[in-house]
Amino acid sequence: MKKFLLPFAMLLAFGVTIVPAGKTASAQDFINLDLADVAPGLRNAFIEAEAFWESRINGYRSDLPATVLAQLPADGRLQIDASVGFVDGPGDILGFAGPTGIAQSGFIVGNPANGRVNLTTVVTQAQMVFDIQDVGFDFADTVLHEMGHALGIGTMWELNGIIGPDGSGEQGLLQTRNGLLQYIGSNGLRGFREQSGHHRANYVPTENGGGPGTALGHWAGGTTPNWFFAPTNGSRVELMTGFSSAAPSFVSEATWGALADTGLSIEGINAGLGAVQTTALGTNRFPKSGRGFATFNQIAAVPEPSSAAFISFGLIGLLVRRKRS
Repeated sequence: MKKFLLPFAMLLAFGVTIVPAGKTASAQDFINLDLADVAPGLRNAFIEAEAFWESRINGYRSDLPATVLAQLPADGRLQIDASVGFVDGPGDILGFAGPTGIAQSGFIVGNPANGRVNLTTVVTQAQMVFDIQDVGFDFADTVLHEMGHALGIGTMWELNGIIGPDGSGEQGLLQTRNGLLQYIGSNGLRGFREQSGHHRANYVPTENGGGPGTALGHWAGGTTPNWFFAPTNGSRVELMTGFSSAAPSFVSEATWGALADTGLSIEGINAGLGAVQTTALGTNRFPKSGRGFATFNQIAAVPEPSSAAFISFGLIGLLVRRKRS
């Protein structure tokens, strides 16, 4: 099994007592969640987030390339290490999350001289880190969102599909549409078409604004109304948009489809979408500040931590969560 791990200097100092007893997962769980570095009183947020995402994740897709399947963990499980400790003190960074290990294969498409590569990449190991001094009432919602990024939403988009030369407008599952990079993964797009009613859409609207802390890692949101953002979707807002809202959250089929596009087997999708399901999150609400995304092709500016490292053909990035002002 190949693993590519990112060094994190900020993980060396934690302000919370390490308690060795964590959640014991059953053999049927896809996520192996390590909560040893999370205080007992905060673990429930992670356990609930794990249960939510596992409600439709069956494991890795069986139709992945043989070279990728050979690199997967022997037990077929995704390792997520969670930590709540000292990051930077009160204010600024709440935490960050994203893949730290991958399985990957790629091949040249078309003329080798033009540099186009078709990549297949899945996450095998991930990390979630939060600042103990900024844990607030919205902590559970933040963990739910960030675990989505740890699973590959936003973080795996640029490491799957056709990767073109610089300036080609091809960044994996993000391709240029209407002058903007938009999501074109087949399962995510199919879910968006059926659930939104935009049956002729040839992309899923992706957040292109908000700078390197938000752009290209979330569904379109912000102040411009669209299907993912209240009030156009029954005064609800999609969990994986990049901007905050007081509206109740939901998880769309575009989000579940995006997980399928990045190598996970999703109940009701890989065997055919069938009836579209909307996963409601009840009264859960977004935190009141934007979520950050460190893009693959650049290091985010201070005060976001440097969270990109070269891996095979591409780069892995971590999603950075800023605190409320």
